[in-house]
Amino acid sequence: MAIILPDGAKLEMAWKHVKYMNHGNYIIFQIIPMISGKDLVLIPNMKNWKKISNIFPIEERQEIIFLLERLKWKRDVRVIELDISAQIDRENEVNTGTLESTEAYISLTKENLFDNNSILGKEQVKSIYLTLEKRFSENLQGTVDISKDLLLDNSVMKEFIMPILEKNKNVNLRIN
Repeated sequence: MAIILPDGAKLEMAWKHVKYMNHGNYIIFQIIPMISGKDLVLIPNMKNWKKISNIFPIEERQEIIFLLERLKWKRDVRVIELDISAQIDRENEVNTGTLESTEAYISLTKENLFDNNSILGKEQVKSIYLTLEKRFSENLQGTVDISKDLLLDNSVMKEFIMPILEKNKNVNLRIN
């Protein structure tokens, strides 16, 4: 289930991305979950958005930002504009061996826990995903590459996942 808007556009929220669908196309925005405060939704800046304005016009960009920040998600979000490319009409890149490739994550995503009609509260939804992150990180083995760009202060990655990975004796942690 997605949030369906009066014009037929849809939004689907997951733990680390949100998908906006309209006109038979879709765009995916990465989310950086935060320990406290608002989670960060990364949106291409105006320069990069102009490259896709034939698919998603500038006016629609403003509507997307407005909706992301004001819909009653089971999480608080803040839109951040960055010099990143738009991810249009291709699924969120899920690498084998990541949390997003697990059956538990896929199953939770299908439950649409972040939708405003979810029976769970914001803190309950976050707790479920943090439990999943913890179990996954504790059971990892081998080399784990982490982008230093993801190690933001107050982020789930830096404050929650990294300490677990650092304690995991079966992990060779590399920060790139």
